[in-house]
Amino acid sequence: MGSKTKTRTPSSERQFDELRATLRSMLAEEKDDQVITMVIEMLLCMSRENTALQMRLQKQLKARFGQSSEKVSGAQLSLFLKIMGADDAEDDETETPDAEAWREDKELAKHFDEKKEREKEKRRHGRNPLPKHLPRKEIILPVAKSHRICSECGSKKQCIGHDKSEVLEWVPGSFQVLVYAREKLACRRCQGKVSIAPVADKVIEGGLPGPGLLAEVILKKYKYALPLWRQAEFFATMDVHLAESTMCGWVQSFAQSAAPIRDEIKRRTLLSRCINTDDSHIRVLDRNHPKGIKRGVMWVYIGDGLEAFFDYTVDRSRDGPMRILHSYKGKLQADAYSVYDIFFVGDDATAIEVGCAMHARRYFVEALEAGFAVASCAIAWFRYLYKIEEYAKDIGADEEERLRIRQQKSAPVMKKLHAWMTTQAKVAAPKTPLSDALGYSLRQWDALSQFLHDGSLEIDNGLAERTIRTLAIGRKNYMFAGSDAGAEAAAVIYSLIASCKLAGVDTGKYLRDVMIKLASGWPQAKIGELVPSSWAQIHGLAEPPPSKAARLRPV
Repeated sequence: MGSKTKTRTPSSERQFDELRATLRSMLAEEKDDQVITMVIEMLLCMSRENTALQMRLQKQLKARFGQSSEKVSGAQLSLFLKIMGADDAEDDETETPDAEAWREDKELAKHFDEKKEREKEKRRHGRNPLPKHLPRKEIILPVAKSHRICSECGSKKQCIGHDKSEVLEWVPGSFQVLVYAREKLACRRCQGKVSIAPVADKVIEGGLPGPGLLAEVILKKYKYALPLWRQAEFFATMDVHLAESTMCGWVQSFAQSAAPIRDEIKRRTLLSRCINTDDSHIRVLDRNHPKGIKRGVMWVYIGDGLEAFFDYTVDRSRDGPMRILHSYKGKLQADAYSVYDIFFVGDDATAIEVGCAMHARRYFVEALEAGFAVASCAIAWFRYLYKIEEYAKDIGADEEERLRIRQQKSAPVMKKLHAWMTTQAKVAAPKTPLSDALGYSLRQWDALSQFLHDGSLEIDNGLAERTIRTLAIGRKNYMFAGSDAGAEAAAVIYSLIASCKLAGVDTGKYLRDVMIKLASGWPQAKIGELVPSSWAQIHGLAEPPPSKAARLRPV
């Protein structure tokens, strides 16, 4: 026996049936114009939604499979400008840039032509020689016996020299055991009065690792993103078996002892004239979370490009920055995330907002990728601005000189860019990638222009983005922090490693020295000497850039 099944019309089909009936009714009432208007509005809405979905899909595909670079070459820009007819366009209000608009500045064009020739000449010399400081082991390759006797006179040939070539080899690192033998003294006459040498200082009280091993474990995980379990497997190949949990305890113990250094970095950062900040997520195990894992946030704050302070929070709310920056008075460079608005707007404003040209440009790159060729004009102007910044860096300009260059060269470019954006905003279709790009830049224009008035500021927030990238690379390998305490420990260690990079010092040497000093009871009053920038100066290992030397705090 069979049974009849009742087919149901899906909700989307019912909506189309209702729309069809409505349109027929309106046509029957001779409301043709209203029908046309309704259909056009529906098509525009569908087009906008389709564009938004395409953009989301494109972003996901690029994040998963594509290149992270946002670079658009001059050849690509020229092509897009020609496609949109920009080369032939005439506009009374705005100037449309050429892909190589920066070449109109003869000083810039000459500088980069000469730079290109120098780089080309450098490449002609082949590979770089191996460093002279590396130890060398000479291996003599003898001539075969059959060729050691002269074939004409029968005499034995004499060595007249060697043709040498070098091969770079790797000698695997190895463990060694340090045996601390505490001397014991006793009085033979008294049969007692035993004296014994004090216990050796250890980087972890009662622990196994020496400073070299602990520094290696920390560097491999937090600088080179090698998880502890992989390190344990590597050590096992040398017949040294260390549990992942044991090494995790070492890391947290060191982070706890180094926390005062991170606190000093924070204090100095809050005294800076300008702070660069950014954030990135970090997954953290949490038994109370429905999924067993939660999404925490790591924030980085960089003071005057000298020190980097990392802070962990359980979410991305404004409570995180507010807890750190509530008393800060200075300039704050960020990515226009709304949580920072409280520092810039209203009677309680304490900081001056500095924008990020890289973020503004990124929106136009996305619009260009979505098919809006006109976005290439903005990218060309940004390219001009970055060429000016590169020129100032190449000639070693200090703050005063960089400010002069910006006012002379960058200010006119910014004026043209603003005029172009204002004109385009009047005709751009709403709710499109292009309108989003224009809206972001125009809303942020005062903040984006701050670099024109202060030579110490950067044109973008790239320093903070590059610094937080270490975390992004790491989480792809070790996946998550084991707990909030583990994430806090990571914040301490990331602060030290990032500050070492900014100070230009060898992180391994720094960590080993600091571990020994902390283990021996380093006084809290002198903790400032262990901050990487100060440590580098004390040990004569690095000098700060000339433009930042005057901003160093006294030790």
